[in-house]
Amino acid sequence: VETVLNALGGVHESCVLQIRLPNRLLAYAAAVVADRDVEIAAVKAHLARHLHPHEVPGSIFKVDALARNEGGKILRRETAALIEERFGEVRPAPRAA
Repeated sequence: VETVLNALGGVHESCVLQIRLPNRLLAYAAAVVADRDVEIAAVKAHLARHLHPHEVPGSIFKVDALARNEGGKILRRETAALIEERFGEVRPAPRAA
């Protein structure tokens, strides 16, 4: 999914997260670092053209940057916290044991 997101012109990087919704269901969301003129509707349309419907994240959020550690690895939990801070309650789902 991230490869398809990053192939869209104007998208610089992305991160797909599994999140727990307020109703306790799990869902996928994408955090996207993109140019100002890139619209969420265009991102969703691009994904719909290239992925199966069940692969398209339910929510897409434009962010200024993805959280990274010193080695450059994307920190998914911290990226989810950035989304939550900007857009409301979003929590990464716990990883399966």
